[in-house]
Parts: sequence; structure tokens; C-alpha cells
Amino acid sequence: MTDPRRLLEEARNLGNQELDFLKKGDVDSASDLAGQRQKLMQRAFDVLDDSTRNSCADQLRELHEQLDAIMAEGRKLKSSLQADLGKVRNTGKQFKGYSMGAGIPQGNRGLYHKRG
Repeated sequence: MTDPRRLLEEARNLGNQELDFLKKGDVDSASDLAGQRQKLMQRAFDVLDDSTRNSCADQLRELHEQLDAIMAEGRKLKSSLQADLGKVRNTGKQFKGYSMGAGIPQGNRGLYHKRG
């Protein structure tokens, strides 16, 4: 039988690596580690019984705090991405405004004349 304390410790180590990847902006690697961490935690919860639950309480609290940190880092990345997308959207509007002000035709409008 697998020791749930060892599984929770491995999950915590993976969580630390996941948090490091998120801080670096490597979302793909963090996602892979999140899947592995989830499987480890599920295995630990499957073998966790009443006698070991009390001995694992500290590890479970640490994992909860770690998950909060991972979620906070994910929110930071999300807000950063939203800000970047907003900047790109505004830049596109600016270029469209410049082209209209400079008299550059948009699309096919103005390229063809009715008179030959």
C-alpha cells in the first residue's frame, strides 16, 4: 500500500515546480505538472483513511496554501494577458485611424474607377 504522506510530499514538490514555471510564464510546462500533481493527490486521497488523516493535516494545509499561491500567480498572468490584448486592440484601431486620415483606401473601395 502506498503511503499518503509520501504522495502528498511529491505533490507539494510538483506544486513548487509548477509555481516556478508560472512565475517564468511557462504555462505549458506548468499545465503538465498540474496534471501530474492532480493524479498524485487523487492517489493520496484514495488511500487516505481516518487514522492517517490527522497525521497528514499539516501537509494538507500546506498544499492548500500552495494552491492559493498557484491560483494567485495564474490570476496575475491572466490580467497581464488581458492588458496585452487590450494594447493590441488599441494599436489596430490607431493604425486604422491613421490610414483613414492619410487617405489610404480601405479594402477595395477607391481602387477601381467607373471611368476607364
